[in-house]
Amino acid sequence: MLNSAKMILLVCILMIFVCGSVYSGTFFDDFENPNDFWVVGMGEWAIEGGVYHQTDTTSNGARGLFSYLEGSENWGDNFTIEVMVNIITSGVESQLEAGIMYKWQDKDNQYHVVLDNNDSIVRINNCFNGNWQANQNMPFAFGLDEWHSIKVVVENNEHEIYIDDDLIKEYARDVDDKVGFIGLKTLGCEASFDDFRVTGPGVPDSGVNSPVEYAGKLASTWSSIKIY
Repeated sequence: MLNSAKMILLVCILMIFVCGSVYSGTFFDDFENPNDFWVVGMGEWAIEGGVYHQTDTTSNGARGLFSYLEGSENWGDNFTIEVMVNIITSGVESQLEAGIMYKWQDKDNQYHVVLDNNDSIVRINNCFNGNWQANQNMPFAFGLDEWHSIKVVVENNEHEIYIDDDLIKEYARDVDDKVGFIGLKTLGCEASFDDFRVTGPGVPDSGVNSPVEYAGKLASTWSSIKIY
């Protein structure tokens, strides 16, 4: 009788745990094959050589050249974005940036985390109603034609920024954040992106389901693998 009671209690605990757990879906794209997940906003974007390549070296002002995931505006405001980024060549303008954009509604309302080769920083900015606000950009020196990982963890208005798996910045915005598109952007450079991943409770399992595991890889190792 005692063993049966223990078993029933154990089953109840497991049921509570399972029901209380929040399922997280994953979108993944390794860019090995052309697909229709991405919508080009501005720029010359193409999936080729196993990467997502943007070749237009203009910047379109602070807007940048961007491509976003169709339907990602419906994924909520709790998610993690990860991507490999390689700034290849610079353009004629002073900006030299590439990275992630998220909660993008239009040119006047968006977040972005980009590597800035010109100023040797990670640029962490957001824009509300046309007013750009810097969130203490972090120093990060790197060269052209190097692969680096960017990871952004968002929980409502709290943000964590990782570069090459190192946490470099945590901050919170005391604003009424709205949901928006998730995507990639460049400013004034040619750049490539690889192994783009979004996970979160509102993210559907979709994309390409054959990820290249890059955890623990050094940028120099990644450079020897990729074409761009």
